[in-house]
Amino acid sequence: MSVDPDEIHARIGAQIRQRVAARGMTLRAFAEEMDTGYTHLWAVLGGRRSPTVTWLCRAAEVLECDPLELLREPKRR
Repeated sequence: MSVDPDEIHARIGAQIRQRVAARGMTLRAFAEEMDTGYTHLWAVLGGRRSPTVTWLCRAAEVLECDPLELLREPKRR
């Protein structure tokens, strides 16, 4: 099975955006709660930077989900 890194980056970005919106948060508030820079967050969401496992775990902690959920294809609405 082949894994496309661009697809994984897109999934992470979509999952984070969807979950942040569902919590009624802004991306800026999410970045602050994660204690990460807004510019860094945008780079990860845009696929220009790869998140570390530690970063994904922190994002999942803030979003109250399993880190593996951030790698799954988001549900269509």
